[in-house]
Amino acid sequence: MCATDGYQVASHATCSAIEWLQRSQFILWDSSTRTWAATGMGRATSASGLDPHDALLIRQDMARASHSLILPNVTDLHICYLCVPANYKDIRIDWKTYHVLLLNLRGPTARVVELIGVKAGFVQKRWLGNIPESKLSGMYSEDERVSRKLFIALILQDLINEVPPAQIHEKYKVDLPGIRGLQDTCAKTAGMVSRFALEMGWEDLAYLTSKFQGRINLGIKSECTGLTQLTGVKGHRARLLFKAGVKTPEAIVACGVARLAEILSAAGTVNLHGKTEGSAEYKAACTILKSALEYCEGKAKTLQEEAKELLALRRTEDTAEPEPASQNAQSLAAVADEQDGWDVEEEEDEMAGRAEGEAVTCCGNPAAAAATGDSMCRGGAASSEE
Repeated sequence: MCATDGYQVASHATCSAIEWLQRSQFILWDSSTRTWAATGMGRATSASGLDPHDALLIRQDMARASHSLILPNVTDLHICYLCVPANYKDIRIDWKTYHVLLLNLRGPTARVVELIGVKAGFVQKRWLGNIPESKLSGMYSEDERVSRKLFIALILQDLINEVPPAQIHEKYKVDLPGIRGLQDTCAKTAGMVSRFALEMGWEDLAYLTSKFQGRINLGIKSECTGLTQLTGVKGHRARLLFKAGVKTPEAIVACGVARLAEILSAAGTVNLHGKTEGSAEYKAACTILKSALEYCEGKAKTLQEEAKELLALRRTEDTAEPEPASQNAQSLAAVADEQDGWDVEEEEDEMAGRAEGEAVTCCGNPAAAAATGDSMCRGGAASSEE
């Protein structure tokens, strides 16, 4: 910038950028070191790779979601909404179609629309053309943003639920190229949003968006995600296997390469040597089977290591010798006897002291001594008579 526009322009732009970053709480001034330091928001934005302006909007959406999402009842639509770019404008919206869709939403989906803050009245005004374009970047900018983002999220929800693109085109009146581009863009955004949420301390949202990244990228339901971790299994093949009842890597290993190739070919003709008429399906079946075997072997090894650790822990607990209960009882009894001995000695000392006191009294008073002696004699005689 200095080379093209001059030092003054570059200096002014730099100062303006620093002021905006400070005002938006991306950086702060450390007076002790006299340097600028990144805040938590700044570190999260840098780690995720988000544009700072988009990061502010995504933080706003995620803060609202963190207060309204209840994990057991999370809907696909709300997570799809978080995975849509903050200002996505590559798809033209048919506002009349959008308004009709909003009016027909029911149940949890309608609740999500309410939580996000989309207003059917604003969508109707956009359809009727009652809002000037100049106000869309002003007082209606937030309504415009969340309304556009929800529309994209509705399309994305259908994509990950395996609705054919042709049906999405008819339902939302959008172009097919825009649908394909949307899937790639939202998958990348989901990864960035997941990292942003993790750095900001929203672990639950980070986990949900990271799981959705794979679904968005492949366009599949959650039931098929377990198969897509294998080499050679994408969305279409995962669905073919799932429909055939092969739902786990262990099931792939059990069915064998011939049956696997038959499922993938969809024609279903297999010769005696186990090869399909199309060699591509057979090669894919071998690749998938090999990957499933590696997965199962790794899983078995992990389980064995965990079992060894548990066994070693159990042996350590068994070899430890706690103090027997009998020894504890003996110790308590010894302490009790010792305390009893102390009490007996104290009583004897007290009685001896009392006797000495009486003897001293008697020695000082002969009459009392005589009386005491007579009473003792009388007591002795009485006891002898008895």
